[in-house]
Amino acid sequence: MRKINKTNKETKTTKLSKVSSIKRSIATVIAAVMMTTTASSIAAPMVFAEQSTNAAVVSTMNTTAAETRIKADQYNGHDIIDGSYKFDGYTIDFKYSDGFFETSAKEYDPHMATMSCTMAYASTTVIKKDYDFSEGPKNIKDTLTQMGFEDLYASDAYTQVPTPDTVACAIGSKNVETKNGTKKIVAITVRSANYEKEWASNVTLGKDGEAEGFAKAADQVTKEVNQYLEDHDMTKGAEDGDVVFWLSGFSRGGATANLTAKRLIDQFGNGKVYAYTIEAPQGGVASAERSDRDYTCIHNITCKDDPVPYVAPTEWGFKRYGVDHSIYDENWDSENLQKSFFGNNLADNDCFKDVSYERLGMVKDEIDKVTGSKASDYYPVASFDSKTIGFHYEFDLTPPFIHFWFSIDNDGKIAPSDVINSFVHNLSTNVSRSQYVDNGIQDAAEHVMSFINTNGVHLKDITDAISIGDTIWNTIKDSIWDYAWDYAEQIVKNPLDIPSWIPPVPSIDNLIDGVKAALNENQKIHDIFQNYEGGVSQAIDDLLKVAVHGLDGFSSVDDILTFAYNAGDIYQNHCTLQSICWLRTYDSFYPAAQSAK
Repeated sequence: MRKINKTNKETKTTKLSKVSSIKRSIATVIAAVMMTTTASSIAAPMVFAEQSTNAAVVSTMNTTAAETRIKADQYNGHDIIDGSYKFDGYTIDFKYSDGFFETSAKEYDPHMATMSCTMAYASTTVIKKDYDFSEGPKNIKDTLTQMGFEDLYASDAYTQVPTPDTVACAIGSKNVETKNGTKKIVAITVRSANYEKEWASNVTLGKDGEAEGFAKAADQVTKEVNQYLEDHDMTKGAEDGDVVFWLSGFSRGGATANLTAKRLIDQFGNGKVYAYTIEAPQGGVASAERSDRDYTCIHNITCKDDPVPYVAPTEWGFKRYGVDHSIYDENWDSENLQKSFFGNNLADNDCFKDVSYERLGMVKDEIDKVTGSKASDYYPVASFDSKTIGFHYEFDLTPPFIHFWFSIDNDGKIAPSDVINSFVHNLSTNVSRSQYVDNGIQDAAEHVMSFINTNGVHLKDITDAISIGDTIWNTIKDSIWDYAWDYAEQIVKNPLDIPSWIPPVPSIDNLIDGVKAALNENQKIHDIFQNYEGGVSQAIDDLLKVAVHGLDGFSSVDDILTFAYNAGDIYQNHCTLQSICWLRTYDSFYPAAQSAK
């Protein structure tokens, strides 16, 4: 029996052919399954991404300019202090200098950026065995002490089980003799990982104004800072300009630090804040900015291949206060600001630039030094496999005379930023900010995030439990098979011509119902979500409520598949430890940057 094999490959187009309609239906099912584990994480980073693979980020740095201020073991006339702390089995060394405060706060300082990221990592809550939070602020307090800061304070929330409404920060102060006189430096680091139920507030955006969850967190930190000033008789000094604030934070901590820095500038005036945030979501809005205030002393280090800085969406009016610095571009210019890759923000370097292979190699080498055999878990992901559905068929001489099948094929490479930007753009233009709240999407996302981050559930646990291949096949059989069979019958009846019609493509609701049924029959999913408030069915409903709105935004099969199959890897680029290594490659205090010269 002679067989003729043919393969049709779909190209990117907004108008789908009849064969493409079938392909899109299947691809949408695939994406729906994958989105159950990823869409809620796009709305806010997961504890696994923050704690185990914490943020990947670095800022743009002009190492030549910084080098001119270094003399032997001094920086701007001040000693460079060496210190270290241990966390997650790794020893993190650092270099600090009072010389940070000799330059204008508006000038991006690569050394201060590295130290700020290192402090953000140290701010992670230390949790001992048996869920013991008693040593919560240990690392950040040790770090501040080594740097010479005194009168240390840590929020009570550090030693308590987190709730959706808590936030924690660590504060210390020291006198620094600068060329402009004695300054009291107040360092404020917002807790940037191991905050469990606090994740729920990351997806609490509200209908107007600043992102509600981040705004409430910033209000609380600002309150604690003002109380600290009052307790140590520094309020008048802050008003007079004798007190200088240094803020830092990563991810949620970065967004909170961003909004807190803006509040302190509004309260005490310009020129008194040095702020460095790393991979911070967007929690601010332009309408809250004051025309008599200069926020360019807030430096936001971002990586366009990390999904977290895209949240909350630019299309909903959100922004970061201050200036974005791209991890991929080594050149910055604080005098000539430009539009950021993220839309509503200012940038002082090229936020559209792609990373170089040389820089990637340097970052990997630095990660190797810090993490040893676990290094690959922290490597940056610079490209994804672009996916497409292959439609295959063959003829033979026995009924039904034609056999066809689908496969998921690689179709070249694509930058993670293209995948992330496409999804976030589609989601935020398909659903308004008000609809996000009114349609229950916000509530669903809050419930999912609260559960995941208090039950030791990781993204990989869910992905493995879904067993993507089996779930896809079962869903296809339930939702697509009848359509595919009708298509085959049409070819049998008229084998010399492509059918002029096919049955209507199933609605997104029908496809989601198919996924829901498959997940409800999955015992592993039941095991993971057995303690979910409202039961397993409620967990699946909440996951799909978020997922469906992301699916509706896609018009290309390629985009759906590429996002679905790479979503799990996207979060490897959101890792504090990786970010520290990025920043070191630009920081001449460290061998990684020194060897690059």
